[in-house]
Amino acid sequence: MSLDRLFDEVAEFLASRGTNVTRCEGQRLSQDEIDEIERTVALPLPGDFRGYLSELGDGFAFQYDWKWSENQPAEFCSWQLMTVEDLLSRRNDQQFLMQAVEKGQGASYGFGDRTAEEMERAKKRFKWLQITDSCYCFSLDTSQSPSPVHYQDINYGATEPIESSLIVGTSLNDWIHQWSRYCFSNPAPDGKPYLFETFAGRRSGLFDWAPHHFFPKLDRLAR
Repeated sequence: MSLDRLFDEVAEFLASRGTNVTRCEGQRLSQDEIDEIERTVALPLPGDFRGYLSELGDGFAFQYDWKWSENQPAEFCSWQLMTVEDLLSRRNDQQFLMQAVEKGQGASYGFGDRTAEEMERAKKRFKWLQITDSCYCFSLDTSQSPSPVHYQDINYGATEPIESSLIVGTSLNDWIHQWSRYCFSNPAPDGKPYLFETFAGRRSGLFDWAPHHFFPKLDRLAR
């Protein structure tokens, strides 16, 4: 199923529950434009990320308001990737900081000295491409094919020698399809929503996307 059709199906499901969706169309990019992005970030762009930029486009967003209960105000739900402009700006900052750290100038930018082992981990982490920008964020590990999607604490930049312990998808398409089952809603394991950063911080390995993690009324496969 195409991503375009997938988001249509999520919107249709929400409409059947009386919830209207705002779908902001992105600017679909040509392969030449995507090639230029790849050259600029100096990382191989996964095929499904290239497909996303050409099919849904730069700036695509999927948004709706959902009431978890009658006693609570509606919560704004939004799914979108970082715009190309922001992605390139963020990557440029990361490249600058990594060069500073490699030259032993990290202290000038708030980064201490790195051991050899820490630098190896940081270089591995530097191959992650951050694709969302919010109170939590997700990154593609471009050193692998297909590229898994990692949960990433936003407080740690690309020069930090850390590795996320939670993988939310084996690829970008897998992540999108898995989360679409629950309409891109936040986890709600006990009937009330959690920010993904609170939920993810207690987990490691490959996330199973099981129904008990989410609000049943937003499960498109629930019977």
